[in-house]
Amino acid sequence: PGEIKLLDIMEAVDGPVCLIDCIYDPTYCDRTANCECIRVWREVNEGIVRTLSSCTLEDLIHPKINSGARS
Repeated sequence: PGEIKLLDIMEAVDGPVCLIDCIYDPTYCDRTANCECIRVWREVNEGIVRTLSSCTLEDLIHPKINSGARS
């Protein structure tokens, strides 16, 4: 469990993490080249991928106590 990343599980079930299709396939939308929002969507997508790749199955089984978290 300590070696199994949540990203690996997600990608095994659903394929690559992709909020909107044009992130991985710029030809999906005719407006991709001039899109003002795609940069933001890429950053959000990268943040999700980063978070999922930094968490393991063991982290879900034995969560670390966050001193700032509320019950």
